[in-house]
Amino acid sequence: MSSKVLSIMFTDIKGFTERTSAGSREDLVGLLKKHDSLLIPVINKFSGTVIKTIGDAFLVTFDSPTNAVLCGVMIQQNLRDYNTGRPDGEKIFIRVSVNMGEVEVRDGDVFGEAVNIAARLEGVTEASEIYFTESVYLAMNKAEVPSSEVGSFRLKGIPEAIKVYRVIQDTNSEIFQKIIERLRGGTFSDVSVPSAGSPFGGGGAKRGIGYGALIIALAVICAGAYAAFFMRTAGREMSRCEEFLNKGDIVQAVLVAEDMLKNYPADIRAVEATLAVLSFEVEAAKKKSDFEKAHKAIDEYRARFKWPQIDANEKDLLLFEADHFAKNENYRGTEWAYSELENRFAGDPAVLNSIIKNCGAGTKDGPSSRAVRAALKLAETSPYEVALGGQALQTIIAGLRSNDFRSKTAVRIRSVLKARHAGAEADMRRLTASANFDERANAFLFLKECGKLGEVEEFNYHFGVMTTYNSSGSDHHIRAAVGYFDALTKNGGAAKLKAASAAAGTNLKITSVPILSTSDYLCGSVSVVLQTLFLDEIKESLPVWAADKKDYWLRANAYEMLKAAGELEKIELWAFHEYSLESFDPSFIPDHFTDAAEYFGGFAKKEKTDAAKAVLLKCVEYVKKHKAECKMKNYKDYEARAQQNIEKLEAELAKF
Repeated sequence: MSSKVLSIMFTDIKGFTERTSAGSREDLVGLLKKHDSLLIPVINKFSGTVIKTIGDAFLVTFDSPTNAVLCGVMIQQNLRDYNTGRPDGEKIFIRVSVNMGEVEVRDGDVFGEAVNIAARLEGVTEASEIYFTESVYLAMNKAEVPSSEVGSFRLKGIPEAIKVYRVIQDTNSEIFQKIIERLRGGTFSDVSVPSAGSPFGGGGAKRGIGYGALIIALAVICAGAYAAFFMRTAGREMSRCEEFLNKGDIVQAVLVAEDMLKNYPADIRAVEATLAVLSFEVEAAKKKSDFEKAHKAIDEYRARFKWPQIDANEKDLLLFEADHFAKNENYRGTEWAYSELENRFAGDPAVLNSIIKNCGAGTKDGPSSRAVRAALKLAETSPYEVALGGQALQTIIAGLRSNDFRSKTAVRIRSVLKARHAGAEADMRRLTASANFDERANAFLFLKECGKLGEVEEFNYHFGVMTTYNSSGSDHHIRAAVGYFDALTKNGGAAKLKAASAAAGTNLKITSVPILSTSDYLCGSVSVVLQTLFLDEIKESLPVWAADKKDYWLRANAYEMLKAAGELEKIELWAFHEYSLESFDPSFIPDHFTDAAEYFGGFAKKEKTDAAKAVLLKCVEYVKKHKAECKMKNYKDYEARAQQNIEKLEAELAKF
């Protein structure tokens, strides 16, 4: 974590919410791709760093305030060029806001008041404009771009007024055209970046003064006139407010609620009336899927009233949005809504249940990691008298499929299943036959932890892992199996369990070990276990593997095990070693190459002298050719190893 003075830029698309609700998913994806392709090359050109994308919004940092403003100028010019001659439905208009100050850099993100000010400034920036704060204006090179003062703004959450400037983008001005000409400097290619978050830019950053605030202002003007004509009580006024809301007359309802706050400040019904008006505004916006307007209404009320009840309105709105986005397969919108909900209402049962419903085991793509975490949290915090079942239980069990048995999440899952699921043993026994490595390992470990896994079952499980898994994505499972058999060897229990397994009808004859087709250390560990504990079970397969010319490392590993067992006579050594010299990689010095070279060198004073010498000479030419190729490519290490192989071959040839 560190602090740094940076220039912070926010951008977002004007009217993106309307496009989200009106257009198809394909149209939305196309719009975002085109938007990204127009902005990203310009950001890169001016040395900007895209910190994150929030729906249609970008958060970008620059070391130079001048670069940040010039980047905004070039972005807007690119969009003007793009929009020219296009129908309205295809045009893209964005807002650009820039602030400068000290930020905290942590985990690839930036935090602090400087970021907040830039986000709030975006909310007052007009479409196609570039607004920047006084801190940017004072630090930038003012000769680079024309600017003018817009005025001072009171931004949400910022105690002092902020002086704001804008770039003068007079496209008819010769000076401005010269600036664009100087900045253009080449063409930009289409690129695309992943984007996640709110489909309208995260909501809060753009929320400015809206319909609710105008109505409240009207209420202040008219409240006095109402008080002069009516004799009122809080109860009567509450009824009038509800009556207006039932009729859909929001203006009159706002007037009554505002008047109640003024005349009955200590009466809870004044608060209830105001909250009823807010709920009406939010519900009306929700019906039109105008979520930005709904968030603006909530923010405006929260700015005036520090009531905790307003949080309930926001939670209900976000839950509604999550359902809406999930139903319409707007994955970015769903992700944004749940990120907001988890940040604001962590651990709330309604939030957890919503995540499970829309992202859990019952969904088309199966449970997300977020849904698994939510189901675990719900299970860990709900009372024990509440039965754990349904989609929450299914989501927890399905989480075993995507979590390594050693991970914290897998440990939590197994713990919850032990404590909260009466049928866990039966479910886990069913999963021991799963084709999914993690699911299967978790099931066996669960049974072992519960004392439900017999010794022979455990032996057979690890035997199956070692002889059927390869190292791709399952190396930790094989490592656990090797550790199990190493412990058995030290404890002297292997023979007993082998006999018990065979007696139970298990076929321990080994005809395939995928890990032997590799050359890493894990392969060597498995080879040692096989030689130590399962030589009888594998001895019939070793000569077959040693003759396999299609699998280089299986062939080599089989040879090494036969050699260690003193049973090389089971293979035709001349043919094996001759092929070894023809097929090995001269960039390396494998043990079987050395054995092959010495094997043929051993014929120097025996029969087949000419044939053995010919094999060695052929290999020398093969390695020399490879060495020359490495030299051309300047692969010095490979060239040196090839030379060592040549020297070994020539040493053997010297015996003739």
